[in-house]
Amino acid sequence: YCQLLTPEWEKLAKAVKGTVKIAYWDTEQQGGRPPLLGEIKGTPTIRLYKPKKKQGNSNARKDVVDYQYERKAQDMKRFLDEQMPSFIETIRGTKDLTTFTEKAERNGALPRVLLFTSKAKTSSLTKFISTEFRRRILLAE
Repeated sequence: YCQLLTPEWEKLAKAVKGTVKIAYWDTEQQGGRPPLLGEIKGTPTIRLYKPKKKQGNSNARKDVVDYQYERKAQDMKRFLDEQMPSFIETIRGTKDLTTFTEKAERNGALPRVLLFTSKAKTSSLTKFISTEFRRRILLAE
């Protein structure tokens, strides 16, 4: 089963390159399992490791979400897109814009970025940017 999944992994890795890290652990070819992987009851096991909110200077702890859906690249990408954190403010009118501006000022006059889009959902790239630049810019759409 794992070998059948390889082309899908490669498609997924290409689709999310630069926004999500895709890693593969071969339980038959490699030595002892790293503790981070946890217990593996069957193969292939697909898991998402999301960093927990920072506590102090450590972000070593992870939330682990087992993937239980179709083993196709587009389904796995959809799952990743849904799981990706978003720190984007939503502006629907003048009141929201005022709140957005006040929040930026309260947080040390953060630079503000306002995105205009015709899409109904926030893109995974925009979510990635909101996470990567969190607390350095304030992002809204």
